Amino acid sequence: AATTHINIAGKVKSAYQSAAGSLGLQLGVAGIVALGVESIKMSTSFGRAMEEVRTQAGASQSEVNKMKDAILGLKGVEGSPIELAKGLFQLESVGIRGAIALKDLRVAAEGAAIGHADLTETTGVLAAAMVAFHEPVSSAGRVMGELNAIVGQGRMHMDELTKAMGSGIGPVAHAVGASLLSVGASLDVLTSSGFPAQRAATLLTTSLLKIAAPTKAATTALESIGLKQDSLANAMRGPSGVVGAIKMLEEHLHGLSKTQQVDVITAAFGGARGDKIIIPLVDQLKLLEEKYASVNAGGKKFAGDVAAWSSTSAGKISIATSEMDKDLVKLGEAMEPLAATFLVGVADVAGVLTTLPAKVHKALQGPVFDWLVHTGKLAVGGLL
Repeated sequence: AATTHINIAGKVKSAYQSAAGSLGLQLGVAGIVALGVESIKMSTSFGRAMEEVRTQAGASQSEVNKMKDAILGLKGVEGSPIELAKGLFQLESVGIRGAIALKDLRVAAEGAAIGHADLTETTGVLAAAMVAFHEPVSSAGRVMGELNAIVGQGRMHMDELTKAMGSGIGPVAHAVGASLLSVGASLDVLTSSGFPAQRAATLLTTSLLKIAAPTKAATTALESIGLKQDSLANAMRGPSGVVGAIKMLEEHLHGLSKTQQVDVITAAFGGARGDKIIIPLVDQLKLLEEKYASVNAGGKKFAGDVAAWSSTSAGKISIATSEMDKDLVKLGEAMEPLAATFLVGVADVAGVLTTLPAKVHKALQGPVFDWLVHTGKLAVGGLL
């Protein structure tokens, strides 16, 4: 048994020295052990995160195994393997799998990098948008660019946009013909006006439904300014979505006093306080159009923004750091069997010690024995 433990120790040291040499480092024994412990902890955490993709997101074990290798082989993106695994969970949870999931994960990592946002949050909102608006795989980059621009143009962070999307606005907007682009621009105007993102999304959802299917009272109010029952709904299904509908409404309100305008909007959209959303959008139509143009531009220049960021010193350092994290996880995976054997050996020794007579226990007590116990606890604690 002693010979086996010595051989294992030699293999561990050799493997760590080899890894250190590939990094151009000269580590002492303490440094090698520290590197090993950290790499095993990282690989274990990565494994747990990937296992959640199977147990919680419904992916098969075969899918998980393939994606583990794919994530560790993903080059040129920012994000540790653990962060990427958590991002993958967001995609797999909505049924996006395989090569498509990997492509979307890369796009989300790029979006998080240039937007200085959390990778998990970014992947979650990208997944939600892709599914809710029935976007094709080829549109992932554009959608990510629009989402980043929506955050940048409004008074919100990515986690707040995630909560806004969680209100259910995406599926409703798609059902009534409103694009992500126009919905995002509307949220930007509303959050800039003081509305919390989630509240704005909830109220906007109500207003979209009212535009798509006006009540009898709403139809009467709209007809009073020369609009037919389906005029705004048809405009919303046009190229500019919500912006087109608001512009048409503003044009037909033109010439009325502010009081008269509010009366018409309240009569048409007042139920469930929908007027609270429509009034600021009409009042700030010019700003709405500017936000729409900016979000549109963000979607079109996403690839260029990623390329520009990747060429900066900060981008290169972030990507290099992420590659080192992947290498550490690979090292940890390679060392896990040896670590497991080592821990079993420690347990065996502990078991033997507990069977020794009390006199032997007393004889062993002292600085050396205490050091061995302390070192063993540290080793076991660091690896678990």
